[in-house]
Amino acid sequence: MSDHEEALFARYAILAQEKERLQAENAALRQRAEAAEAEAEIYREMHRNAVVDQTRIEQLEAGLREIKEWKPPMVKSRIDGRKVSFGVEYGSNGERDYFRHVAEKALLAAPQPEGE
Repeated sequence: MSDHEEALFARYAILAQEKERLQAENAALRQRAEAAEAEAEIYREMHRNAVVDQTRIEQLEAGLREIKEWKPPMVKSRIDGRKVSFGVEYGSNGERDYFRHVAEKALLAAPQPEGE
């Protein structure tokens, strides 16, 4: 074999080793990319849950504020059509039922966490 052929053979062996190294590195990078994508999906899910939790908190707080203020809306009287307080028109039990409905609406409107 000539010196030129031996040099080509040596170069071919080096290139073959380099190819194997690059293929292994590529496979490792693919695995790292897959792991990173899986981790990113976990973070995306955590973010979605945080947004849902925040929405739930806001809806529950709105219901609690309305109950705390205990100011039911003015309603149209069934007798003469004038605007009267809710308590005058429906009594204290009517007010209580109104605010029960406010609480129920807040609880039902808010997305329920898993397990409830």
